[in-house]
Amino acid sequence: MNKSIIIILLFFLTTGCGYSIKNKSYGNNFNISEINLSGEKKINYKIKSKLLFADSDLSKNILTVDINTIKEKTIKSKNIKNEIISYYLTITTKVEYSFIGKVKKNKFLIIEKGDYKVSSSRLNTLNNEKNLVKNLTDNTIDKLISKLNSSANDS
Repeated sequence: MNKSIIIILLFFLTTGCGYSIKNKSYGNNFNISEINLSGEKKINYKIKSKLLFADSDLSKNILTVDINTIKEKTIKSKNIKNEIISYYLTITTKVEYSFIGKVKKNKFLIIEKGDYKVSSSRLNTLNNEKNLVKNLTDNTIDKLISKLNSSANDS
């Protein structure tokens, strides 16, 4: 009886739930004092919220960021009846940033591309587009944070 209780207790103690609190300043070496956004509002809102979550309040690398996003949707392919069967989506993000106390402005461009299929239902087509925009935006945010962090470490 005692052995089975000990084994059960050891099992629960050694296996965790997987939940961990994310340290928002872990690995990032920049603090954003100002963000100016233009272009796609939904994409910009997500970028801004993730950037503010990713910055480190303890960092001495304080910067201002200007972000312009452009979303372009083009026809990828049509069928024999000349009906659209898939779209091509490109999200272009132009980033210009400067560190407070330094004169030089830096800039870079992030381009994320993908495609999605047109469904028989308009709602499913819109959901396909929405999911692709979410994935492309997440990729853009990851690259943006990585480049800002890299620049902050170089300075």
